[in-house]
Amino acid sequence: MILSFYKLLTQRLDVSKDQIWRCLIQTPLYAGIPIFFILSAFFAPNDYFSIEIFTVFYEMFLATLCIALIYFILVFLPTYLVQVLLKKYKVLNFFSIIAYAVLFTAIVPSLIMILNTAQINIIPFGFFLIFCFFSLTFALTNWVLLLRTVNKAKAYSKLKCPD
Repeated sequence: MILSFYKLLTQRLDVSKDQIWRCLIQTPLYAGIPIFFILSAFFAPNDYFSIEIFTVFYEMFLATLCIALIYFILVFLPTYLVQVLLKKYKVLNFFSIIAYAVLFTAIVPSLIMILNTAQINIIPFGFFLIFCFFSLTFALTNWVLLLRTVNKAKAYSKLKCPD
């Protein structure tokens, strides 16, 4: 059981650039749905049958859209380039995707802090730090989508050319 789980995590993801692009486009949609429900449950008022619950849903929907927007502005292109590079060297797997997410989460807030010390307040650091916690959620979702793509390709090749 543990060995098969380890093999799943270390499985080399042999995907094309187009598949990487498509999975990165789909990642905010798949990760945004649970993020919306988690944020809504966390910020919901104590009286669940009041009108305030609709304002909470609306605000959490906007927060989820902001998270997706930040993903597309700051994360999408660097992640695509890194995953294509990892694919080229044949080390695209769970651990490389998670390691990149942790590294990227450490680097970007550090750069924002450096810019804030120069009095160039682009984004408030506290606001940005809240959204950095979602990077592992996005990385895990991206890995699942890539793994699903690889497994679909394997199933299709088995149907096309059975052994």
